[in-house]
Amino acid sequence: MVAKQNKQKDSKSHVPFRLNLLFFIIFVLFAILIIQLGFLQIIRGEDFKAEVQRTESTIIQGNVPRGEIYDAHLKKIVGNEATNAIIYTRGKNTEAKTMATTASRLSKIISLPHVTELENEEKKDLTIRDLKDYYFAAHQEEMEERIENYVHKNKINSNNFDYEDQLELIKESDLERMHDEELNAAAIYKKMNSAYALSAVNIKNKDVTSEEMAAVAENAEYLPGVNTSTDWERVYPLDDMLRSVLGTVSTEKQGLPESQLNAYLAKGYSRNDRVGTSLIELQYEDVLRGTKSRLQTEVNASGDIIKQVERYAGEKGDNLVLTIDTEIQKRFDEVALNTLAQRQGLNDSVYITAINPKNGDIIAMSGKKIVKGEIEDDALGVFQNSFTMGSSVKPATVLSGYLDGVISVDNNVIVDMPLQFQGSENISSVYNRHGVKYLSDIQALAESSNVYMAMLAMRMGGYYDYKPNEFLPIDAEETIAKMRKYNRQFGLGSPTGIDLPNESIGQPGEVTNAGQALFNAFGQFDTYTPLQHAQYAATIANGGIRYAPRLVREIRGTNPDTGELGALKTKIEPKILNEINVSKEAFNRVHQSMWQVANGSLGLTPAVFRGAPYTFAGKTGTAEAYYWGENESMRGTPVYNMTFIGFAPYDDPEIAVSVVVPYLPSGYLGTIHVETIRNAMDAYFGVGRFGSHTSSDE
Repeated sequence: MVAKQNKQKDSKSHVPFRLNLLFFIIFVLFAILIIQLGFLQIIRGEDFKAEVQRTESTIIQGNVPRGEIYDAHLKKIVGNEATNAIIYTRGKNTEAKTMATTASRLSKIISLPHVTELENEEKKDLTIRDLKDYYFAAHQEEMEERIENYVHKNKINSNNFDYEDQLELIKESDLERMHDEELNAAAIYKKMNSAYALSAVNIKNKDVTSEEMAAVAENAEYLPGVNTSTDWERVYPLDDMLRSVLGTVSTEKQGLPESQLNAYLAKGYSRNDRVGTSLIELQYEDVLRGTKSRLQTEVNASGDIIKQVERYAGEKGDNLVLTIDTEIQKRFDEVALNTLAQRQGLNDSVYITAINPKNGDIIAMSGKKIVKGEIEDDALGVFQNSFTMGSSVKPATVLSGYLDGVISVDNNVIVDMPLQFQGSENISSVYNRHGVKYLSDIQALAESSNVYMAMLAMRMGGYYDYKPNEFLPIDAEETIAKMRKYNRQFGLGSPTGIDLPNESIGQPGEVTNAGQALFNAFGQFDTYTPLQHAQYAATIANGGIRYAPRLVREIRGTNPDTGELGALKTKIEPKILNEINVSKEAFNRVHQSMWQVANGSLGLTPAVFRGAPYTFAGKTGTAEAYYWGENESMRGTPVYNMTFIGFAPYDDPEIAVSVVVPYLPSGYLGTIHVETIRNAMDAYFGVGRFGSHTSSDE
């Protein structure tokens, strides 16, 4: 009995102790919790409150209009047209759902033209993928349920079920049920989704109404990141004139070229910036780009944009003033079109290039080409296409003879007679197919002697004593290399130095036999571009100074009051590439021979130039060639290239012109190239049907 009582007493004594221990532990835990809460609220409370309310200030750059392009008389060739724009600036961590909500709200305010892939596969601008992206972002709760059901049903590891797989759960029937406002929102969402973090993108920049601009401004607090702005687009007041050399600008969608992405980013460009992608727009990108505007942008802790303030309005790009006279260019284009209207055989193009021989200024460069039955501007072909030029290169050959010392002013008479060699085609001159005739350099050029030029080539190869029917004893590669070295001094076969990218330097023929050196001497081997041909003409005209052809003469700012052309910033000086080391007397002899071509008694050229109120000198060319144009089935067909170089006035040249009319029928005997250069000269001097024009040296 006593033992039983002791047991009960012992048991009772342990229960309160355990309860007390439990209560004590609970008390300690609560105390720790209270202390921690106090620490968070009292000690760190302000820090956490500040973190929640924290904002970051970031500078976002905005686009500005590109510089414009003017002709030599300050007539605008390329301009900008301002347009209203609705833009979107994406926050740092903006979620797809937030953008979809904003797009949905904005779709009630603006209308964005669109064609879905469901409507028209060829003309679509909203693909099925674009629609699915929007549907997923706008219906996230529904999509989460679909994903959960699919993963559970198919026992798939959700970590392996990526976004592409999830989009497959959106059926075409879901997209077909989307109404017009949703499709409009999808088009807006696509634009918004293309923006990089903290960069602006145009949602709509064409045909934006004043009502749309006002509505966006009024609802700005419900449209995070959306704002109104002004955009620009390139316009061409002179239509297609020189379009092929003015170049192109990338669209906002294209952005920076992938091949130069890092270089542009290093210069401060954004990925979706519009940049020059070809020719003048590309060559002068650093001048035309301008200085971007700067918006101070505040984002909250979630990365959402809450405020934007313009700190710098930006500055439009600087403007280019070209050497081109658009009035003369217009006339040259007219001449080129008239020449094409008379085309024969496979002739599908014509090129007319005019250079001021006193400074290298390109006065006009006209190229017209027939593509798929339509005539297109091909001024680009002036410096990218190449042709065999025929006898128009003979003045360079004669002067090369002077450079090489194989003729001199006092010793330049050579016998013209038919040449016959083993292993090579026979060579004879048009005006002396069978006889023997002694010719000076002046006579040889005036009569266009092939034999004289071939003899010069033989002499340059060390062979003076011609003997019929023997193998030509010269080193072909060495002789042609020497001739090319001399030709390059005139601009034939070398870069012209034009201020444009991607210039062709022509195509040197493949040397296989010694006879090719002789044919190269009268323009039947290597090919040259029309621009090289024109530079060569200018170098002959001015007596041996080879200027780099230039298209841009000045860089000017913008008048802040009018927005038009402003003050001169940079004057681009003429650039001399080299001078020909030949005496003035030797050049005068070449000039005399070219005067006889146009004003003497041989050939058809004097008849074409009879009555011209200016004194012209020139040299024709006929090259036996092969067709290599657009019509693939006719490639390899024998053709004639008809060419002409010339300059005027004879006593003080202010214009040098090249004409190239390729792919005429083999055996063509007409004067289309002569008529073309006569019309071009009339166009420059403003005579005949071209009215009045006063030339001036800039």
